[in-house]
Amino acid sequence: MLESGFLNISDLISAHAANFGVKPAIISDDVVVSWQEFDRRTNRIANALRASGLRAGERVAALAPNGPRLIELIFATHKAGGCFVPVSAFLSGDQMVLLLKDAGAAFFFAGQEYLDRLRDLPKILESVRKGGWIGLDFEATDWRSLDDFLAAGTDHVPTRWHELEDMGCLWYSSGTTGVPKGIIRSHQSLQALGILCGLDMNIDSRAVTLLGTPLSASGTWINLLSTIVAGGTVVAPARCTAPDIIALIQRHRVSHAMLVPTQLNTLLEEPSLDGADLSSIRGLLTLGSKLQGYTKSQTLARITSNLFELYGLTEGFGTLSKPSEHSGKPGSVGRPILGCEIRLIDEDGRELPVGEVGEIIGLGPFTMGGYFNRPEETQSLVWKDASGRTFLKSGDIGRRDEDGFIYIMDRRKDMIITGGLNIYPADIEAVLGEHSDVVELVVVGAPHRKWGETPVGLVKLRSGTTVTEQELLEWANVRLGKHQRLSGIVFWDDFPRNALGKLVKRQIRDEFLKAFETEEALVQ
Repeated sequence: MLESGFLNISDLISAHAANFGVKPAIISDDVVVSWQEFDRRTNRIANALRASGLRAGERVAALAPNGPRLIELIFATHKAGGCFVPVSAFLSGDQMVLLLKDAGAAFFFAGQEYLDRLRDLPKILESVRKGGWIGLDFEATDWRSLDDFLAAGTDHVPTRWHELEDMGCLWYSSGTTGVPKGIIRSHQSLQALGILCGLDMNIDSRAVTLLGTPLSASGTWINLLSTIVAGGTVVAPARCTAPDIIALIQRHRVSHAMLVPTQLNTLLEEPSLDGADLSSIRGLLTLGSKLQGYTKSQTLARITSNLFELYGLTEGFGTLSKPSEHSGKPGSVGRPILGCEIRLIDEDGRELPVGEVGEIIGLGPFTMGGYFNRPEETQSLVWKDASGRTFLKSGDIGRRDEDGFIYIMDRRKDMIITGGLNIYPADIEAVLGEHSDVVELVVVGAPHRKWGETPVGLVKLRSGTTVTEQELLEWANVRLGKHQRLSGIVFWDDFPRNALGKLVKRQIRDEFLKAFETEEALVQ
């Protein structure tokens, strides 16, 4: 029996280089990288990583804006058999330390614009190898230049030494509590994500795909992977404002893009949208939070009717609402993405029939391998069917209709989604709770016209304290990541509790939102 090879994105890059040659693989501002150049550059970085001691499965972390260097590093890490760890610029310095320590990064690449926040890291992190601090566009004390690092690399195709099930990426949930969670994605999972989502959204070798959100966000990888797998062209500007998005779509005849609802709201308010030719769009993907009715109708009318809405977990399953389904199934988040299966269970783990409300669970070929070094937390998400197949619990409450469409009823978890980013109230509560004048607190999500939701802290103070709401707000926000900052602090006299004395968050949130209706100026 002949040994069959397995599909590998690294091999596809080489195949695209041979087939498409000088066709653009990446466009970023005025820089154009052909498929031949992309293949050669990723080979050189991969070989330099190996020459510098990278072993299979070791983590390579990076903090950099979107662009050729970051994309090349992602796929070079895969060619070298390593595991890529994207680092968000929204994190504070302390949060980055927690993340990198948890990941055990062996190499760290960074852009110069972040250097002031990173100067102390080489003295703190012991996992990074000597010579493993690399400046993508700078050289400084403790940091090697990229050119110096690449001197050890060659352009030949690296010998493959990783397997499909090996770690290909670690995506981290937001966290300030000291326990950031790394979500393991294998090479097989990443490949399946690119192939299946690409098929569902008609991404092929003709695709010109705009990355409108940072690559530190897992959702951005959906269109990136789909386009690289298909041999299309990725448009990856370092920054992406509303005028930029409109101009780039017209300039490059963009066929696919991923934008979060906040960006769509901003686009709809952009004067240059009127009269713009966006007819090239074949697929506009939005995710992160559900589109409000007005935003959706205006997007369909003024931007494109080829709108895809995705609901899913970074942990790895989801649904997709397609252009042909918006009018027939209002309020639905669509049906399972190709290759995924979704069921609903009650509080006792029993499967529910069609139409009944319960917790959404799912499985798919791009499901995570688990939380990095957190087996108990991984196991807490597991539900197995009668045949022993593993489904993951979402923590979200919903229902499924007779045609297989899924409807989200509520979030069991208290996650806040602001501007397409997931914010966990417990992380903010951990920081705010460190203030000496705070006795009890709850962080809830309040409606916001621009961001969808925004975090607000409801706080009970110690008696006799003189701290003001504004002073407490400023104190907390300098300690939080940019994306976690509170929009307001409201002093709360008494919180409702259950029989055990535990705060009843849902009731607290309902009471706040009722008061919010008459004090809407708080977060506008």
